[in-house]
Amino acid sequence: MKEIWCLINTGLIILVAVYIMVTKDLNTKAYDKCVELEKKVELQEERCGHLSDIITQKDTIVVNIKNYNYYNK
Repeated sequence: MKEIWCLINTGLIILVAVYIMVTKDLNTKAYDKCVELEKKVELQEERCGHLSDIITQKDTIVVNIKNYNYYNK
């Protein structure tokens, strides 16, 4: 009977160790994806900032009007 309890305890310890390893791996992957997403969001915000700067800038429009009277003299 003592051997069975020893095997059960060993099995539980192994299961806990595997559980810890799997959850650590999952948490690491989730953290890496969050960091990658944060970088993408920062890049997108930067691009939107550049676009809003471009849109709000005042443009100068040059219109060339030909003076036909001047050219037809």
